[in-house]
Amino acid sequence: MQLDIETPDFKSSGADLTPLIDVIFQLLVFFMLTSSFLIPHLELVLPSTNSEADKDERPQLVLSIDNSGSMFINGQPVSKEGLEAAIRSAAADSGSEILFLHADKSVTYERIIEAISSGKNAGMKAIELLHEK
Repeated sequence: MQLDIETPDFKSSGADLTPLIDVIFQLLVFFMLTSSFLIPHLELVLPSTNSEADKDERPQLVLSIDNSGSMFINGQPVSKEGLEAAIRSAAADSGSEILFLHADKSVTYERIIEAISSGKNAGMKAIELLHEK
């Protein structure tokens, strides 16, 4: 008597998931490692300076515009027509190449652009807007 043991043929009903799981784990490890490098965690101790020594000794050139639209250079009233010449003259007197613009918040955008344009035409290297904290 012969014992005939047959194993049933099981056909795979789907794809083998082992390679897929391997790839997912590799991607997980990759993104975990690279995301830790995105935000550097450097603790720096920056040097401090003596603010008195760092102050610019040259007089500043400040163009102020009040809420009525009147303009002043370093506190002296200036007409709109003579603004460019007044900036040029004040810059020559002070030796400053930077124009600081200090305008009231109710001043129109057009008036501020006119002041900036006059400063550029007068040869100012930079125009900085002053504001309050």
